[in-house]
Amino acid sequence: MPIPLVLGAPATLALRALRPGGGPRQWRLAVLRSRALRVLGHPVVATGRFVGRLYGLSFSDLFEAAMRSHQGHLVMLTHAGLHRPRLPDLLADQNLAAGITWASGELPSAAVLAAPFRQWVRAD
Repeated sequence: MPIPLVLGAPATLALRALRPGGGPRQWRLAVLRSRALRVLGHPVVATGRFVGRLYGLSFSDLFEAAMRSHQGHLVMLTHAGLHRPRLPDLLADQNLAAGITWASGELPSAAVLAAPFRQWVRAD
């Protein structure tokens, strides 16, 4: 989920926008307070789901099955069709991509850590 969307607190915004009482606000409250959502949203469970999905797809037969579909084939053709004249060496291209991916992953992590820190400082 995009970081600004998470920081925007859409569930809180929806609850504040709806009138108290019955109807949609109560339904949302019931869902948000449900045991299932608390379990699925727990950091340990969410991390397990993320890692499991990443490695479960990449290192299982699911990846091969996805690549055998027409849509998967088109994605792979589009990816192989990206001619990069500045980096004709595929290994150098992969090294650059890994570096960019690793470095760009730090920025959202810093934003996620900065938001609760800012809220903590404001609360004090």
